[in-house]
Amino acid sequence: MSARYIAVAGHDCDAMRSASQRAPGLTIALDLPTLMLVCDPRTDRVDLGSERGAIIGTLFDRQTGRPASRLAESQIDDCHHSGGAFLIDHYWGSYIAFLVDERGGVTIVRDPSGATACYVSCLGTAHVVTSDVRTCTSLGLVTGEIDWRGVAAHLLWPDRRTRRTCIEGVGELMPGFRLTVGERRPRADQAWTPWHFTSSDRRIDDSREAAEVVRRAVADTVGAWSDRYARPLVSLSGGLDSSIVAACTTGAAAAVTLATHEPLGDERQYARAVADRQELDLIEQQMSIEAIDPRRSHAASLPRPVSRLFAQAFDRIWAETVATTGASALFHGGGGDNIFCYLTSSTPYLDAWLAGQPHDVRRAVLDSLSAMTQVSRWRIRRAALRKALVDRGRFHWRRNPRLLTRAAIDRAGLPECHPWFETIPAATLPGKQAHVAGLVGIQNYLEAVVAPQQAAVIAPLMSQPVIEACLRVPTWLWCRAGMNRMVARDAFRDRLPAAVIDRRAKGSPGAFDARMVSTQRGAIRAILNDGHLAAKGLIDLAAIDQALGTQGPLRGDGYLRVTALVDVEAWVQSWLGTPSFVGPGQS
Repeated sequence: MSARYIAVAGHDCDAMRSASQRAPGLTIALDLPTLMLVCDPRTDRVDLGSERGAIIGTLFDRQTGRPASRLAESQIDDCHHSGGAFLIDHYWGSYIAFLVDERGGVTIVRDPSGATACYVSCLGTAHVVTSDVRTCTSLGLVTGEIDWRGVAAHLLWPDRRTRRTCIEGVGELMPGFRLTVGERRPRADQAWTPWHFTSSDRRIDDSREAAEVVRRAVADTVGAWSDRYARPLVSLSGGLDSSIVAACTTGAAAAVTLATHEPLGDERQYARAVADRQELDLIEQQMSIEAIDPRRSHAASLPRPVSRLFAQAFDRIWAETVATTGASALFHGGGGDNIFCYLTSSTPYLDAWLAGQPHDVRRAVLDSLSAMTQVSRWRIRRAALRKALVDRGRFHWRRNPRLLTRAAIDRAGLPECHPWFETIPAATLPGKQAHVAGLVGIQNYLEAVVAPQQAAVIAPLMSQPVIEACLRVPTWLWCRAGMNRMVARDAFRDRLPAAVIDRRAKGSPGAFDARMVSTQRGAIRAILNDGHLAAKGLIDLAAIDQALGTQGPLRGDGYLRVTALVDVEAWVQSWLGTPSFVGPGQS
């Protein structure tokens, strides 16, 4: 039920028109000389006139908060004249816009949240633009060959998302960007930038005002999604983020909470407290190791290996619970840590210092960071000074060379940059760069969620109005009183139980992961030893063998890296024709 579409744009797209028409489950939305667009008939769509384009996905009016089913003629004119900027300024949602001008030029605009996928490939002088690379491969619109340099780069920088994917010839139109295809050379540029909201003139320095702005943005956004989908199911972990989503969701069918047998993965007491407060029926489910098959990839239909092995367990429960409750959508709190600026580095203190905040503010932030991280104030000051002098305040993506070979690191080449980071305004504070980087990193995990049949999966906290509101709040306000995400806590203190609002510990599936790897270590070792990553010389089999051990409890945290490598291997096998795989939208 996510927006599924294939478009062929350009003055030479006749050869591919018949192929796109053969896409299973897709029907024709537009058939113009320079644009062929097919989409899932269940997908929301706003038509812009028979010759002027269409918007695929859900579009909300900023003023009313209601889904838009049509635009006035003057608004359609504004969309075209602004190159799509009018849409970004006056609407929000999960959409891709296709705007066709009087000369047949096509402008493709992706909304800033990135909730609807948008991949681009060139064939001749035409462009294939799609949410479904796998189907395009079966139709011959995309080659489907693996880009091994892209795979190596993904292994080395798993949280850094760039235009490049791991499939040859397939790139991504990034959130907030637009692509113009016409008689001239294609051009991609930014229609929206996060840095517009991190500037000092947009900053909200007052904590009460910040809490009110964030509260209004979250409540209005989740409320709008609630009105769009009757009887949504809420995934309620018991953590702060999903609890906020539950508090703002109206007309929910029920809430579902997932627990493991390990204490750190059992947060049911907090989920029960939230469900009682919101008068929600709570369905409690146990995650099962038997639901996880390391030979399968939940990212098999995607052009990057972005799934997580343990996600198979909760994806199955979500699908079963959606079916039993008859919910039309699943709402979850994914991205909450990222949007609510959960930072554990020295950057909030450095930001306060660089912004000239008073001594008492800087001292409070320092005390909070020390309490959160159990690191001395002196070490935090030293880390902040080093970042200011050595890194000059610039954000650096962290590499993860663990269990990789030297050949893999060399093959990854020089780091590519996310286009948001190509032009950072000079005055941008280091913490805000880290905040924006968090919005980049979470896209991988949100994209890999397997949507249940007949239901949409919504991460409402990652909607454009919430992103823009949270980016305006400086990092030092999020980190106060020894706690993280403090602005969000203040914003919803009157709507959630104190046990959740004041909770300091976070649940984790880490122990569940360890038990899963321990149980299946023989199969995992065989998959990696006999797999394509090893054949290409990308992974260090001796180091992996040591991380897995032979029997008994796993030592250290190397097993977490092993699960990531298994995910990548399963993804590679799915693209090379191994029949045992599952991906988003498949079962």
